[in-house]
Amino acid sequence: MVGDSLLPAQEESLDRSRVVHVSIDPNVPPNVMKEPAEEGDQDGAADSAHQIVNARLAGPADGLFSSMELTALFSGDKPLRSVYNEAQRAHQAFNENIETFGNRVSLQPGRHGAHEPKYTSYTHFWKAVLGVCLSK
Repeated sequence: MVGDSLLPAQEESLDRSRVVHVSIDPNVPPNVMKEPAEEGDQDGAADSAHQIVNARLAGPADGLFSSMELTALFSGDKPLRSVYNEAQRAHQAFNENIETFGNRVSLQPGRHGAHEPKYTSYTHFWKAVLGVCLSK
């Protein structure tokens, strides 16, 4: 959303997150997608967005945006910027010990979002960073 191209791991995470829940498609068998045994057990990633139960992977007929369509949606003439990323990057100049999303997932410091908080949403069902973006 903030201008960097998607990394392969981000593409894979988006692909896993495109699901249709049984509340939308009653033909979905219960517990199709199960929670992994431990956090971080798939390719060493700590992303638990794939822990969605009673859902099936979406197909083209479901009408969810592809990665390319999402990228096009956010690539307008007014790029977005992350309030968390900008504020925490400025604060890190004074306190190097702040844990960030970039540290957690080994994101290069120059990429947008690397200075986001380690987590902004930490629950049993998901652990993620949900940011606030503004147009420039």
